[in-house]
Amino acid sequence: MRTATIYEVISITPKSNIKLPEKLQRILSDESVGSIFTISEILNKYSASILSGYKTKEVAYNTLINLLSIAKKEKLVKTTRKTIIPKYFENLETIAYWQSQLRGSRFKHSEGKSSTRKQYLYHLWIFNKQFNPRCLRLYLTK
Repeated sequence: MRTATIYEVISITPKSNIKLPEKLQRILSDESVGSIFTISEILNKYSASILSGYKTKEVAYNTLINLLSIAKKEKLVKTTRKTIIPKYFENLETIAYWQSQLRGSRFKHSEGKSSTRKQYLYHLWIFNKQFNPRCLRLYLTK
């Protein structure tokens, strides 16, 4: 299942006297406290300036993950949500009933949903987005 970790900026300056990497300092200086972003948004925003020295997008992506893990250790950013499926969709009556019908884990104290449930829910969410009136725009021409 595709997940998008969402980061929220808590602070721009580190509390300890550690020297942050220059690229991380530039990214955090452009963001304000409380701003929310994903890794793909940062890649698109800074691909021309900060992340232009990398050969492939995957290398830039991995570097950005490492930079954000440093920022997370220094308590500059925090992760707020890991899945791209909104909670309201999981809590819909029909979706909740459908998920309860799927077989759970056979382990006694397992937490969370099984990967099969997550996959099914993710693909159902994609299917639903195509027909959801909030995502679909219709234009009337006269």
